[in-house]
This record gives sequence, C-alpha cells and structure tokens, in this order.
Amino acid sequence: MTCSNPLVSIIIPVFNGSNFLREAIDSALNQTYPNIEVIVVNDGSNDNRLTEEIAISYKNQIQYYYKENGGVGSALNLGIEKMKGDYFSWLSHDDLYTPQKIDSQISILKNYEDKTLIVTGGYKIIDKFNNYQYDVSPLSKYKKEKLEGSPLLALMRGAIHGCSILIHKSHFHKTGVFRTDLPTTQDYDFFFRLLRGKRIIFQEELYVLSREHEDQGSKRIKSHVNECNQLWIGFLNNISPEEKIQISGSVFLFYKETWAFLKTERPYYTKAIEYARSCAIKEAQQYHLLHGDNALNSEEVRFLSSFEF
Repeated sequence: MTCSNPLVSIIIPVFNGSNFLREAIDSALNQTYPNIEVIVVNDGSNDNRLTEEIAISYKNQIQYYYKENGGVGSALNLGIEKMKGDYFSWLSHDDLYTPQKIDSQISILKNYEDKTLIVTGGYKIIDKFNNYQYDVSPLSKYKKEKLEGSPLLALMRGAIHGCSILIHKSHFHKTGVFRTDLPTTQDYDFFFRLLRGKRIIFQEELYVLSREHEDQGSKRIKSHVNECNQLWIGFLNNISPEEKIQISGSVFLFYKETWAFLKTERPYYTKAIEYARSCAIKEAQQYHLLHGDNALNSEEVRFLSSFEF
C-alpha cells in the first residue's frame, strides 16, 4: 500500500466475550478501507475457551493474543505494543463499526497537512439484540468550531467515545498508554491526557454502534461509581483556569455546567456532583468578596440562591 493508505490497526480487547465477539470482528474485517490489521487480545477469559475458539476460527485474517487477566487497559496496551499500523482504532468486543468507519476518517486526514490530528465523531446506541435505541451526536449539541477548538469540552460533556477515535501512533509516545489500575475509567483518563492542548477533528456521520447491555464492565464492576467520582474530582482539580475559561467562558460557568451535566447525565456520581457544586459556590463567593456587592451577575445569584447554606 502507498503512503496515501496508511496501515490502521483495529484493536479488540475481550474478556468472556463469546456473545458479541464474532460480530465485532466481522465489522472490523468488513471495513471498506483497504489497509487494516485486526488484533484481538484475549484478557484471560475463563469461559471454557468459547472466546478463544471464536478468535482462532478467523485464522490468519486476524492477529490473536492471549494474556493473563489484567483489565481492558492492559489488553489495549498489549495491542498497542503489537500493532504495526500508523493509526490505532479501538473496537470493544461488544460494539460494532459500520463499514465506512476507517475509510471516512483517513479520508478526512487527507485534507490536512498534519496527519497526526485526532479524528472522532458521535455514535449510535444499540441494545444486545442490535436494535437501534438513539443517536449520540456531539455536533447536534455544540458547534463544530467549539468542539474542535476545545477538545476537553467534548470529553467533559460526554461527547467522546473510545471506539469513535482514530489516533496516530505518535501520540502514545507523547501521552503514554492506558493505566492498568483503572478497571472502568481507563478510557476517560487516557483521553484527558491525550486531548489536552491537541487539535481534534469532528465528523458529522455516526460510524460506531455502541451496545448497552447488562454485562458491561461499568455495570458489573463494583468499584465503578467510586472510580468515576475520583476521576471527575481529579478533572476538576487538574484543569487549569485558562482551560476552564476556554470550555465555558468563565471558571464559575465551568463548575456550574459540569455540575449540571453530572447531575443530569451521571446522577450516580454523587461525590463528584457535590464537589462540582461546592467549587461553583466557592468561585462565586470569592468573586463577590473580591469585587463587592454588585459583582455577581444574575446567573451566579440564581445559582447561589437555589441552595441553602
């Protein structure tokens, strides 16, 4: 293949995934883009070799690796270590790509001199029977210029899906890889590090089918909610004032909008919700103390008056 068609590595981590793995592999192999490699990493499945038998049935159509169980992050990291491609594309074993996913993203990059730009987009939600549920389309909520100019906005408002992103391999040398001590938030942690200070391109079409079902790690791993609380509190503590202003226009609005997003979209993250609320209140009160009685605008006044102290 010529340099105009760089090799793309589609990495599929899987643990006890015999229910959906074949569909995921087929969706990877059915890409219209001509230069891909598919890497399946079995993260220590203990299902009487059901997962392994599916993977090895593809023979030389895919690369297959088995490792001791260590979590999604460790499986992705092994895939990154083994990949020969210029680009990394993650496909969860229970999700699907439409045939044009890789082709569309490489086509977008051909329009830019910088081939390391990160390309992503929205996705469709399906159930365990492949029935369509609804769209998650970031460009229907935010202007393209805003999302591309402030990548952390997309992450902090639920507009980033791990399987939608195409990542040039050079970013792993700069950012590092996935943390193996985070069983269910290794994706958000990595993308937080990846997106800071980077340029990102959003595509309008939805090329990923993300499956919601009862066996997802976020639903069966008991530590998930606590891990998410710590993750979001860490975000709030580590984002600089300049980044907060870029995302929301002011530090106060950043905290307030994050509080509102978590309360609406992530209601089980109660510690993070309370922390975001307390940060918004503290920011408004400090501004009031510094600038006097008339310093607070009407939005800040309404926000503060909605709580009892």
